[in-house]
Amino acid sequence: MSVFADSAGTTTVSSGAAVPTGQGSNYLPEFALWKFVLRDRLQNDLADISAIAFDKKLHRRLNRPAVATCRVPSGNALVNTIYGGDGWGDPYLAEGTRLLAVYQRATPSSPWVIVHQGVVWYLEEAGDENTVYTDITSMDPLAFWPMRPVRDSTGNLISPEFGDPISGPALVKAIALNSEQAGDGTAADCEGPLFLDIGGGDYDLSGVNMTPDKVMDWPFTMGDMLTMLTDTGLCDVWVDPIDSPGSNKIGRLNAKTTAGSDRPSIHFDYGLGDYSIAQIRRSKSVDSVCNKLWYYLGPRRSRDRWAGNITGTQTAAGGHTDMSDLVSLTSNSRSRYGVMMQIRIYDHIGAENTGRLLYERLWRQETTLRARPREMLYVTPKRNAIFGPQELKLGDVIRVNASSIIRQGFTNAAQRIYGYVTSIDDDAVQAIEELQTSAQEVG
Repeated sequence: MSVFADSAGTTTVSSGAAVPTGQGSNYLPEFALWKFVLRDRLQNDLADISAIAFDKKLHRRLNRPAVATCRVPSGNALVNTIYGGDGWGDPYLAEGTRLLAVYQRATPSSPWVIVHQGVVWYLEEAGDENTVYTDITSMDPLAFWPMRPVRDSTGNLISPEFGDPISGPALVKAIALNSEQAGDGTAADCEGPLFLDIGGGDYDLSGVNMTPDKVMDWPFTMGDMLTMLTDTGLCDVWVDPIDSPGSNKIGRLNAKTTAGSDRPSIHFDYGLGDYSIAQIRRSKSVDSVCNKLWYYLGPRRSRDRWAGNITGTQTAAGGHTDMSDLVSLTSNSRSRYGVMMQIRIYDHIGAENTGRLLYERLWRQETTLRARPREMLYVTPKRNAIFGPQELKLGDVIRVNASSIIRQGFTNAAQRIYGYVTSIDDDAVQAIEELQTSAQEVG
């Protein structure tokens, strides 16, 4: 059942799609290509707020929760009508008990496709002498992960075990399932629904070993575990929204060794080609360079000795049998920029060296990324750019070109998409407000 309210306070209940009920209601211009809908936690539609919402934005991010935001008049019935169908008695807009779903369609005659669904996480009111507005922030279910402990299949969160070997994506799937249903399913053994379809996602269940059994200072949150796994560069995680009225599963979890694909046909050009970039910003800095990175792994044996270390002198690390690429990389970096050293001590539980493989992967990724100065590129495509948000997928490698108007210029620069912000104006016309990329690296 769909329940919609108009701005005059009249509630319309229908068994199908909402029907316009007058001035200021849930009416959408027929050309609108975006739709914002408030729902209860079982995905029953409550109010289409597209006509009253403004400053609408959608932020998709790899390895972090997707976010949708908008602003609405606080006194409008589309957000204030009380709904009792779920037993909570909250208004259509309420933190925690309501969802914000965002839909897009390619043309006015195309079907709506869901592109975001998340819990209403933050609400903030601000007003002046004339009116009061409410800012809405919705986050997909990855937002729950920092609030859940990592458990194994028995429910153990003090010294969980996951088997050896296990890939990063397989570990992501396992800890998600265990959070919902570990042990006997009671509150002592698990936390219950994550509001995700876990079994139906896309996973690399085989792959490089990322077992954390002997290297973590347990208990550990799922959010911290997600950060550690994705920091290795060998695990990418994201949630695809799913439209399933009557269900509490609002997204589908995915975990791959590397998300996205190489898409050289997608390119953005500044001062040449399609002239598709409105603004460009590039920064380069040696501040983060480290070309002599050492890890010491517990337990500490004496005042000046640990059980293990990772310094780049071994013949293999992180599952790689050949270290010549990193030896050459760090040697060239030291010659060019001078020696810049950093030492990290991992000795929280006194057993880190027994599970050194995960630390080797972290060391290899950090060494690869930090041997060169950090270069960041920020581009804002034009509104009429040939490639829009619908062509972009998280993790994709695209190309960016710039003429010599920006110092020295560059062509065919491979950039990996880690996030992008889509803004939707009052006529539901979309634009990429910010494209967040970094130079593609090979770890």
